[in-house]
Amino acid sequence: MPKVVIENTVTPAPVKSSKKVSLGLTIGLIIGGLVIGIMIGIVIGSVATVVYLNDYSQPKTTTANKTLMEAPSNVNRNLPIMVDSETRLDNMVTPDSKTFQYIYTLVNIETGKIDTTDIKSRMEPYIINNVKTSPEMESQRQREITFIFYYKDKNGNYLFSIVVTPDKYK
Repeated sequence: MPKVVIENTVTPAPVKSSKKVSLGLTIGLIIGGLVIGIMIGIVIGSVATVVYLNDYSQPKTTTANKTLMEAPSNVNRNLPIMVDSETRLDNMVTPDSKTFQYIYTLVNIETGKIDTTDIKSRMEPYIINNVKTSPEMESQRQREITFIFYYKDKNGNYLFSIVVTPDKYK
Protein backbone atom coordinates (compact mmCIF):
# COMPACT_ATOMS: atom_id res chain seq x y z
CA MET A 1 0.00 0.00 0.00
CA PRO A 2 1.37 3.42 -0.89
CA LYS A 3 2.04 5.90 1.91
CA VAL A 4 0.06 9.09 1.82
CA VAL A 5 2.04 12.15 2.85
CA ILE A 6 0.02 15.09 4.10
CA GLU A 7 1.84 18.36 4.08
CA ASN A 8 0.81 21.00 6.55
CA THR A 9 1.05 24.41 5.01
CA VAL A 10 1.07 27.28 7.38
CA THR A 11 -0.01 30.62 6.09
CA PRO A 12 1.86 33.36 7.94
CA ALA A 13 -0.31 35.94 9.67
CA PRO A 14 -0.31 39.31 7.97
CA VAL A 15 2.38 41.52 9.39
CA LYS A 16 1.19 44.91 10.57
CA SER A 17 3.29 47.82 9.57
CA SER A 18 5.34 48.69 12.61
CA LYS A 19 5.79 52.15 11.14
CA LYS A 20 2.07 52.91 11.40
CA VAL A 21 1.79 51.46 14.88
CA SER A 22 4.86 53.34 16.03
CA LEU A 23 3.65 56.61 14.53
CA GLY A 24 0.18 56.21 16.02
CA LEU A 25 1.58 55.23 19.40
CA THR A 26 4.02 58.13 19.33
CA ILE A 27 1.32 60.66 18.47
CA GLY A 28 -0.97 59.19 21.14
CA LEU A 29 1.73 59.39 23.79
CA ILE A 30 2.63 62.95 22.84
CA ILE A 31 -0.98 64.11 22.94
CA GLY A 32 -1.64 62.24 26.20
CA GLY A 33 1.45 63.74 27.78
CA LEU A 34 0.55 67.21 26.58
CA VAL A 35 -2.99 66.98 27.94
CA ILE A 36 -1.74 65.85 31.35
CA GLY A 37 1.02 68.46 31.33
CA ILE A 38 -1.34 71.22 30.35
CA MET A 39 -3.79 70.31 33.08
CA ILE A 40 -0.98 70.37 35.63
CA GLY A 41 0.27 73.65 34.17
CA ILE A 42 -3.16 75.22 34.47
CA VAL A 43 -3.33 74.24 38.11
CA ILE A 44 0.19 75.52 38.80
CA GLY A 45 -0.50 78.78 36.99
CA SER A 46 -3.85 79.33 38.66
CA VAL A 47 -2.57 78.45 42.13
CA ALA A 48 0.38 80.78 41.68
CA THR A 49 -1.96 83.51 40.50
CA VAL A 50 -4.34 83.07 43.44
CA VAL A 51 -1.47 83.05 45.92
CA TYR A 52 -0.34 86.46 44.71
CA LEU A 53 -3.75 88.07 44.36
CA ASN A 54 -4.82 90.10 47.35
CA ASP A 55 -8.43 90.85 48.19
CA TYR A 56 -9.83 88.68 45.42
CA SER A 57 -13.28 88.67 46.96
CA GLN A 58 -14.00 92.12 45.43
CA PRO A 59 -13.68 91.64 41.67
CA LYS A 60 -15.12 94.99 40.53
CA THR A 61 -12.92 97.40 42.47
CA THR A 62 -10.01 99.38 41.11
CA THR A 63 -7.76 97.90 43.80
CA ALA A 64 -8.69 94.38 42.70
CA ASN A 65 -8.02 95.23 39.04
CA LYS A 66 -4.67 96.76 39.96
CA THR A 67 -3.81 93.59 41.87
CA LEU A 68 -4.77 91.52 38.82
CA MET A 69 -2.45 93.57 36.64
CA GLU A 70 0.40 93.11 39.14
CA ALA A 71 -0.11 89.35 39.50
CA PRO A 72 2.15 88.35 36.58
CA SER A 73 5.29 89.94 38.00
CA ASN A 74 4.73 88.08 41.26
CA VAL A 75 3.93 84.78 39.54
CA ASN A 76 6.80 85.10 37.06
CA ARG A 77 9.34 85.21 39.89
CA ASN A 78 8.86 81.43 40.20
CA LEU A 79 8.97 80.73 36.47
CA PRO A 80 9.92 79.07 34.19
CA ILE A 81 8.90 75.72 35.62
CA MET A 82 8.66 72.33 33.96
CA VAL A 83 5.08 71.11 34.19
CA ASP A 84 6.01 67.70 32.80
CA SER A 85 8.65 66.27 30.47
CA GLU A 86 7.00 67.97 27.46
CA THR A 87 5.67 71.26 28.81
CA ARG A 88 7.28 74.29 30.43
CA LEU A 89 5.27 77.19 31.86
CA ASP A 90 7.42 80.17 30.89
CA ASN A 91 5.49 83.18 32.11
CA MET A 92 2.16 84.84 32.62
CA VAL A 93 0.95 88.19 31.33
CA THR A 94 -2.22 90.23 31.72
CA PRO A 95 -2.91 92.08 28.46
CA ASP A 96 -5.78 93.82 30.24
CA SER A 97 -7.58 93.65 33.59
CA LYS A 98 -9.89 90.84 32.40
CA THR A 99 -7.37 88.53 30.69
CA PHE A 100 -4.73 86.11 31.96
CA GLN A 101 -2.35 84.70 29.37
CA TYR A 102 -0.20 81.69 30.25
CA ILE A 103 2.73 81.13 27.91
CA TYR A 104 3.99 77.57 27.53
CA THR A 105 6.78 75.94 25.56
CA LEU A 106 6.42 72.39 24.27
CA VAL A 107 10.10 71.59 24.72
CA ASN A 108 10.29 68.55 22.41
CA ILE A 109 8.14 69.81 19.54
CA GLU A 110 9.11 71.77 16.44
CA THR A 111 6.78 73.72 14.17
CA GLY A 112 5.89 71.68 11.12
CA LYS A 113 6.71 68.30 12.64
CA ILE A 114 3.36 67.76 14.34
CA ASP A 115 -0.26 68.49 13.47
CA THR A 116 -1.00 71.44 15.76
CA THR A 117 -4.65 71.57 14.67
CA ASP A 118 -5.14 68.00 15.89
CA ILE A 119 -3.35 68.61 19.19
CA LYS A 120 -5.31 71.80 19.81
CA SER A 121 -8.67 70.18 19.05
CA ARG A 122 -7.89 67.31 21.43
CA MET A 123 -6.59 69.53 24.23
CA GLU A 124 -9.21 72.28 24.15
CA PRO A 125 -12.06 70.32 25.81
CA TYR A 126 -9.75 69.27 28.67
CA ILE A 127 -8.53 72.81 29.21
CA ILE A 128 -12.05 74.26 29.18
CA ASN A 129 -13.21 71.59 31.63
CA ASN A 130 -10.27 72.31 33.92
CA VAL A 131 -10.97 76.05 33.90
CA LYS A 132 -14.65 75.31 34.52
CA THR A 133 -14.13 72.91 37.45
CA SER A 134 -10.82 73.73 39.11
CA PRO A 135 -11.36 75.05 42.65
CA GLU A 136 -8.11 77.04 42.32
CA MET A 137 -9.64 79.07 39.50
CA GLU A 138 -12.86 80.00 41.30
CA SER A 139 -11.82 83.60 42.00
CA GLN A 140 -10.87 84.13 38.36
CA ARG A 141 -14.19 82.65 37.20
CA GLN A 142 -16.04 85.00 39.55
CA ARG A 143 -14.21 87.92 37.95
CA GLU A 144 -15.14 86.58 34.49
CA ILE A 145 -11.51 86.41 33.42
CA THR A 146 -10.62 85.31 29.90
CA PHE A 147 -7.79 82.75 29.83
CA ILE A 148 -5.36 82.46 26.95
CA PHE A 149 -3.12 79.41 26.80
CA TYR A 150 -0.36 80.27 24.31
CA TYR A 151 1.97 77.53 23.09
CA LYS A 152 5.39 77.81 21.46
CA ASP A 153 7.69 75.13 20.08
CA LYS A 154 11.17 74.41 21.44
CA ASN A 155 12.60 77.17 19.21
CA GLY A 156 10.15 79.81 20.43
CA ASN A 157 7.93 79.67 17.35
CA TYR A 158 4.18 80.03 17.82
CA LEU A 159 2.23 76.75 17.67
CA PHE A 160 -1.34 77.57 18.75
CA SER A 161 -3.47 79.28 21.39
CA ILE A 162 -6.54 78.16 23.25
CA VAL A 163 -8.79 80.98 24.43
CA VAL A 164 -11.28 80.26 27.20
CA THR A 165 -13.81 83.06 27.59
CA PRO A 166 -16.39 83.26 30.39
CA ASP A 167 -19.16 81.98 28.11
CA LYS A 168 -17.15 78.73 27.72
CA TYR A 169 -16.80 78.05 31.44
CA LYS A 170 -20.09 79.31 32.86
